[in-house]
Amino acid sequence: MSLPLRPYVEALGQALGLLTRLPLPAASWRADRAGLALRCFPAAGLLLGLALAALHLAALWLWQAPLLVAAITVAGWALLTGALHLDGLADTTDAWLGAHKAPERALRILQDPASGPGAVVALLLVLGLKIAALHALAPAGGASLAGALVLAVVLARTGAMGLFATLPYLRPAGLGSAMAAQASPAAIGRVAGVSVLLVIALAGGSGGWAVLAALASTALFALGARRWLGGFTGDLVGAQIELTELAVLLMLALTQAH
Repeated sequence: MSLPLRPYVEALGQALGLLTRLPLPAASWRADRAGLALRCFPAAGLLLGLALAALHLAALWLWQAPLLVAAITVAGWALLTGALHLDGLADTTDAWLGAHKAPERALRILQDPASGPGAVVALLLVLGLKIAALHALAPAGGASLAGALVLAVVLARTGAMGLFATLPYLRPAGLGSAMAAQASPAAIGRVAGVSVLLVIALAGGSGGWAVLAALASTALFALGARRWLGGFTGDLVGAQIELTELAVLLMLALTQAH
């Protein structure tokens, strides 16, 4: 491996360790490369998406039952991410329901590991809608559905970079603070632009619709986070990823239906 590539490979390892539970060699966290790790989010999403697509195709080959395969795929999705983003969605829901007009109290709730009934309902709805969307996409064939999974995962993590580029990070310590401190809006914009162009070039019209759904979902989420808390935390990143993945799948199911 040439020396100039080493920082990028290590940063990608950091991003994969943060965003996934893929069985890869452990990469030690280096705070001085946090910004580079952030810009590796789409690449980490691509590897995760390919793993998820392989899982889906294997399940389809074994069972040939679209609803069961959709459920297995979503279960594998949660396992491959360690349910990290689902945890963020649950905490964000609890904070919104418990203190949506009191930002300081909302930030305290975000740190509470317990989940209330609202969080449970949000998780059930998101997981159920993901399964339904994958089932609706099943007539397009296994390869097309595998592609839809990759699009959803990559675009959601591309959107996550956008939160770091446009909003203040509200925690003074932790991994997110290091990434936020080193976040370069210009560099993030270039990575996001290349990711979007590749998605559209490789996926065509469906890629364009997927980009539109991801852009709208992330922009609305960022606007809501700014008005609610004045910024974001790691939990909100998890919630944004889950909701953007869902938005992309629903858009693709809608375009297929029409």
